[in-house]
Amino acid sequence: MREMTEVPVRRMAAINRRMWNDISGAWQQRREAEYDWRFFRRGGTALYPEVHRLMASVKRKTLLDLQCGSGEAALSWANSGARVTGVDYSDLRLAEARRKAQLAGIKVTYVHGNVVRLPFPRSSFDRVFTGGGVTGWIPDIRQWGREIARVLKPGGRFVYCDTHPFLLCLVRRGNRVMLGQRRGGYFDNRPLTWNGMGRWMKKQRPLPQVERNWTLADRINSLNDTGLELVRIEELAPDEHWFWVPKGKERALPRELAMVWDKPRR
Repeated sequence: MREMTEVPVRRMAAINRRMWNDISGAWQQRREAEYDWRFFRRGGTALYPEVHRLMASVKRKTLLDLQCGSGEAALSWANSGARVTGVDYSDLRLAEARRKAQLAGIKVTYVHGNVVRLPFPRSSFDRVFTGGGVTGWIPDIRQWGREIARVLKPGGRFVYCDTHPFLLCLVRRGNRVMLGQRRGGYFDNRPLTWNGMGRWMKKQRPLPQVERNWTLADRINSLNDTGLELVRIEELAPDEHWFWVPKGKERALPRELAMVWDKPRR
């Protein structure tokens, strides 16, 4: 499959599940170098302090971690006292998550599922979280928003913290960051293939993935249209080095968009 090929939305989950299962071992080696099970057994968190502040206390709260992958965020919330469920559509990522939780001695429930068809009843969770490079994988952001609102309890809270959409306008060339078009450009939300993760994991053959560019308006409106109430927006630029910008320029660009949404009690 050639890069920048448009595919039907209905095929996104299957293509991306294959990709994540294929790179799972190599990807996990990178994750283990950052946060292995011992880190969580010691009570560690992989989340920004700002995320914990925005979510507020989760002690004894039921919390759903969307697109949980190998469970670093889920384990972080469990270490903060939440009763955590993680959901993901990659079988092998879930297997890694279960392994890490077992080794760390932390109870987390992991469930196979799709974020646009969550396998949970209405009003199941006090808190919902998503973050860590998740937005581009969402096939239908409006349905995603409806599912979040459906599974949240009245009075519940959703915290979103993911790559800032401004970065969709930029490309990096060596040590320079400039305006450019990533996967068709900021306003192009067609489901397009590319080989980004395959290249990053140094795979010998093309390994297609499919992502969609969701704008700032898409992200806000998908949640606002469900009746959730926007409480706060913050733009985060952590001090540590990250691949988008040259060293010493870490705070030149926003790295993460954080949003807090509450479900009315009425």
